[in-house]
Formats: sequence, structure tokens, C-alpha cells
Amino acid sequence: MAREFDMGKNFCHRCRYCLPCEQEVQISDIMTFGSMARRLAPNVAVILTKDAMESMDNCTDGEECLLKCPYHLAIPEVIREQRKNYDAVLAQS
Repeated sequence: MAREFDMGKNFCHRCRYCLPCEQEVQISDIMTFGSMARRLAPNVAVILTKDAMESMDNCTDGEECLLKCPYHLAIPEVIREQRKNYDAVLAQS
């Protein structure tokens, strides 16, 4: 339980069970943007996740990824939030 508290409720474990996405959204790479931006220079995180973030344009908010995730993450909601974070960092670059 402490681990969930430390990592937050929407912590992606990068198990990749949510993949493949029928729309080719690179879910696990998008989900980890916040962690990357905290650990690396934010502009480096933007460069490393550019292709993944662009793949999000294909997202149709389907439930397939939700059903596959063993951690019951709100994947569409989380990737939209990560995209906002990405766009904010990109705007500052």
C-alpha cells in the first residue's frame, strides 16, 4: 500500500499490457512523460517523447486499454493530462 501512495494512483508500471493499441497510440511512453520530465531536463523529455505524444492524436478514448490494464489506470484521462504537461513544457522551450 505504501508504494501506491508514494507513486500515486496513476503510476504506470510500464508492463505494456495496454498494448498494442488499435489506434497505434504509444500509451506507456506517453504515461511516463511526467516522470521523465522530473528526472531529465524537460526539453530532453520532450525530444524523447515527441513521436509518442504525436501518436496520441489517434486516440479515440476507447476502452480496450482500460480493460487490459492490470492496475486499473484511467489511461485516456492520464494520457490527456500528460499531453497537457508535454505541451506546456514544449511552449516554454
